[in-house]
Amino acid sequence: MKNKYTKRQQLFVEHYLTCLNASEAARRAGYKRKANVAGSDLLSNPEIRLRIHEELKKVTVSADEAVARISAIAKGSMEYFITFNNEGKPCVDLKKAKENHKLFLIKKIRISNDGEMTVELLDSIKAMELIIKHSGIFDKFSGNGVPEDSPLTRIKKFVEEQSAKAKLKKLKHKKNNLPAEQSGVPEH
Repeated sequence: MKNKYTKRQQLFVEHYLTCLNASEAARRAGYKRKANVAGSDLLSNPEIRLRIHEELKKVTVSADEAVARISAIAKGSMEYFITFNNEGKPCVDLKKAKENHKLFLIKKIRISNDGEMTVELLDSIKAMELIIKHSGIFDKFSGNGVPEDSPLTRIKKFVEEQSAKAKLKKLKHKKNNLPAEQSGVPEH
């Protein structure tokens, strides 16, 4: 299949994808005439617009995809990472996580001097906060006479408490330079 674009047009597309500015992309691609005019002309070319659109689709995430990923983080569990050895001891199993397509849940992996691996997952409470904010659940009900003992109010309080505890735990950890589990804030 013959290439429909000149080398300079290909350069324009590549530069446009990195800076998202038509004038700057035209300048970087080496167009001699006024960059703002060249950039505008190039963006009005349907084939170039289509190529840019196709390339952007490869690297962008839709809102639905983002919400689905955040929901998966909120539901993240160590069950995807743990297997039990012959003695019944739990062991981190990254192969199991990969097979379950759950490696994206990992925030950090640490390997101790004796070779023991620990895995920290992304913050599920923070993910729940983002989902709640995205859905606007609390905004719809705040100030509208929702009873204090309603399930919605209890969920909101729980999420706020967990978020505050997590922030306090991080602050105490930094202040005392202690491992998080020794910071004195109980985990729930």
